[in-house]
Amino acid sequence: MQLTNTPSHYGWIARIAHWTSVVLVGWLYLDVSGLDVPPKVHSRDAVVAAHAAAGLGLLALMCLRLAWRLGNPNPVHRFRLSPWRRALALGVHRSLYVVVIGQSLVGLAALAASGAAVPLLGRIGTADGALAGAARAWHEGLASALLLLVLVHASAAIAHQIAGVTEPATD
Repeated sequence: MQLTNTPSHYGWIARIAHWTSVVLVGWLYLDVSGLDVPPKVHSRDAVVAAHAAAGLGLLALMCLRLAWRLGNPNPVHRFRLSPWRRALALGVHRSLYVVVIGQSLVGLAALAASGAAVPLLGRIGTADGALAGAARAWHEGLASALLLLVLVHASAAIAHQIAGVTEPATD
């Protein structure tokens, strides 16, 4: 397998970036799960700081993935899918990018609005409880949307793999 994508297959760089982002999203979700119960409640600030740093890393990775995606062929266009399934697959992929990047930005905004230090930037402005609360609510809502999109994406990927539609169509 080669490093870059071909019209019919994802390359190693795309695959490594994909699975790295999957691990980061999973870790970010599990890291804050149960934040309101011991022992995490006692180390809340440390958990939030680590979560923010990892979220910033995920944001950078997703921006790099997006740049890579725009500069490389997308094999989904060659998969043996009906037009509506191809449109749905591409829509889910695009939605994943939008939601992850949006959630990362909203999470950093919530951190900044709470008066906490933002990784690499420090403290930005003054604390605004109402803005911080609204941003946290959006961050949590986007987390739910992301979970739903991940379930749809993973289910479709497994179904497509079983059905063999991820093999390129023969011309």
